[in-house]
Amino acid sequence: MRVKICGLTEPDQLAALGSLGVDAVGLNFCDGSPRRLSPDRAEQLLARRPRGLLAVGVFAHQPAAHVAELADRLGLDAVQLHGDEPPEHVRWLHTAGLRVLKAFRLGAAEHLAALEDWLQLATQLDALPEAILLDSAVPGRLGGTGQTLPDDVMDLLAARLPRWDSVLPAWRRLHWVLAGGLTPENLADRLARCPLPISMVDAASGVESAPGRKDLDRVARFIAAARASSSAPV
Repeated sequence: MRVKICGLTEPDQLAALGSLGVDAVGLNFCDGSPRRLSPDRAEQLLARRPRGLLAVGVFAHQPAAHVAELADRLGLDAVQLHGDEPPEHVRWLHTAGLRVLKAFRLGAAEHLAALEDWLQLATQLDALPEAILLDSAVPGRLGGTGQTLPDDVMDLLAARLPRWDSVLPAWRRLHWVLAGGLTPENLADRLARCPLPISMVDAASGVESAPGRKDLDRVARFIAAARASSSAPV
């Protein structure tokens, strides 16, 4: 189980996160977020990045060309699209040589239907991302809410998977990332509730002492919980 810590804002924490065993960090470029970084601040932060720690830029509702330009400037390893970006954006970013994570916020049955429709179109366009990230849906918020994905949505997702095998078999080739209010205390339970083969977990507010400032003890406990847990079989 790989671990991504999102919303990092403090350069002095990068080396510590790497030594703890964090696999990737998320740098937030979304307007309105308390964890948002300017490009200049991100450059300062990435100058302290230890070898082997992946840097993922988090964007929402921004033109694909802008995303690619900033990713190139900063030397990002991948980009995470956290808005309502269409599959065409993923295809465009792939032509720019970028790996893409596409986030979906789930809170009701219609969100699952939208995810399925998006994946079907992406399959037709040869525009599937490398990974799909599942976050919780909170009106007016893109993420970092501390809210977990509802159990009833996880149950609905489990019920849809046999149909996905028929109409959307490509879902099994994707990497699946679980986010949404994850903490050291609830991680094992949330993984057990998710019916997908999760290969990475993503935490932000659940391991913080303040927005953007990570509590390294909580990060260490989160990593230990991730390593000890496994995704539910499919």
